Amino acid sequence: KLGYLWGREWMRQDPPGFFKVVWKKQVLFLGEDSSGAYDTLKRDAAYSSPVFVITKGLSNLFWFSFWIVVLGMVFRNFNRSLASHPVILTMVLSFLYLFAIHSLFESSGSHHLPLVGMKSVLVALAIGEPALMRRPEES
Repeated sequence: KLGYLWGREWMRQDPPGFFKVVWKKQVLFLGEDSSGAYDTLKRDAAYSSPVFVITKGLSNLFWFSFWIVVLGMVFRNFNRSLASHPVILTMVLSFLYLFAIHSLFESSGSHHLPLVGMKSVLVALAIGEPALMRRPEES
């Protein structure tokens, strides 16, 4: 209870600092994926080797590309009601639930990993046949 009280007090006293922390947590949750590269290549190193920098960049490029594809799906199907498709609605609500929790509480580059399967389905829908986006009663 005391921790929640201190948290609320800090949010009231320093809103810019609070939103800065929330932003960092959201970036981590959305796909900052360099923890594997860090653990493997840099953990005990005093400096960042070129191999670490390239590996970290490629890891993050993968997730950046993923979100570009998903946003492309959203914009391509903007005039359709994606929320009326039960599979998509379930995936989006599951994502938003975890996104909200990890925006306020503990988050790291590995907390997005449980959603990899759901994200894979979203990408498949994004690049697949437009017929897959139809609601079952439209077929």
